[in-house]
Amino acid sequence: PPPPGGVPVNCWRATATERRPSQCIGPETHSPSVLSSTSSMSCTELDLVHDLGSFADHVIAGDVLDHSEAHIPLWRLDATKSLSDFKITVTSKSGGTATYNVHKGILATGARANAYFVKLFTNSPGPMCQLTLAASAANAFPVFLDFCYSSEGKLDAETHIGAALKYIAVYFGNSALFEKICAFIVKDLTWQTAPTYYAEADLYDLEKLSAAAARMCALHFPSADHDELILLKTGLFSTIIESPHLTCDSKLLSRRVADYCRAHSAELTSELLLAITPAKKMPEIAPKEALYLYERAVLYLPQEKGRGSLRQRCMDAGNPFIQTWLKRALWLVRTVLEAQSVRRAGHACTGGAWQYSGIVLPVSSHLLPLAPPHPLPHFASVVGPASVRGRHHHGEERARHSWVHHPEQPPDGRCRGAAGPLKGSKGMERREGGRMKG
Repeated sequence: PPPPGGVPVNCWRATATERRPSQCIGPETHSPSVLSSTSSMSCTELDLVHDLGSFADHVIAGDVLDHSEAHIPLWRLDATKSLSDFKITVTSKSGGTATYNVHKGILATGARANAYFVKLFTNSPGPMCQLTLAASAANAFPVFLDFCYSSEGKLDAETHIGAALKYIAVYFGNSALFEKICAFIVKDLTWQTAPTYYAEADLYDLEKLSAAAARMCALHFPSADHDELILLKTGLFSTIIESPHLTCDSKLLSRRVADYCRAHSAELTSELLLAITPAKKMPEIAPKEALYLYERAVLYLPQEKGRGSLRQRCMDAGNPFIQTWLKRALWLVRTVLEAQSVRRAGHACTGGAWQYSGIVLPVSSHLLPLAPPHPLPHFASVVGPASVRGRHHHGEERARHSWVHHPEQPPDGRCRGAAGPLKGSKGMERREGGRMKG
């Protein structure tokens, strides 16, 4: 039975202050005589540390393992050192292949197990598998493995791979990774990072992330990274412009839209131009972009008319040269068409564009100098056929002189009607077959 007072019986379970020789009952005997015989021993003698030797004294030299790489995830070590039992080959869609030496037990068990690999290892006993991923997902794959191998579940996520890690979490069925990356994105999604998340979310069909990023881009459109916005696909950019959350000055919006059109000129269509230049959100055009957007309107929106049309808004932009220079440019186009013998019966000039057999011939940017004293374009650079180039120097100089000094009048020899040839300009006579002789 325990001694009076309820003091612990076994010394190894008691603290240093609780250990008293008179109260200790050793494993050899419980006799009171033994207790009395040890009562003269001090606490210092009982607390002696005995030297039992080291691990190196009991093993053969060379058998002691090197633990200097213990902090490195096993998949990053050599396959023979880490005893890897499976290989994953990841091919990026943008080019490049990487092979990872992994371990089945880590990827398919534990708190960070992946449902994908559980099924794979159960149904396919093979030693390797191949995956094809988008570029950002391929770049994020090592971060994903580090997370799976981490004892604390540490995730080294960054903006450019945030959406890719969320896609990987869903694809491989890793709920722990999904919770971690969602918590990271919620903090990291700002107006500075929104364009990147928007583009990446669209790539991986992450609808909720895409909607959140698009809303952030629209709310902070004036402050968002201009270079990142220009890189967005046409459908994504038009979604931002059409968003009810868009807040942007009309003239600034017209500059952003004009820059986007320049960067995506090969993808520009009438539908896209209508979508990104709505009169409701862009009632005013920046004067510096009026000429460029007017040209786009002539080329892609020939049927658009009315007060709110893009052409009319460009004309109202307040550029002091746009109306005068458009008239001059239209006359120059007419002159060039005459020189090329392109104009036939049935041609007409409507709304700033020459129409020929249903084809709209827009006012090209190289025919629209911003202001004098920019020189007139040389006819040889405008007139295409080799038979014309170099044969009309005299007539060209007269046209150039008259155009510059008398902008409201054609050069010597006026045009007669919409389909009439030039007359009276020496060296510019029409001959049969459409060729010119000078």
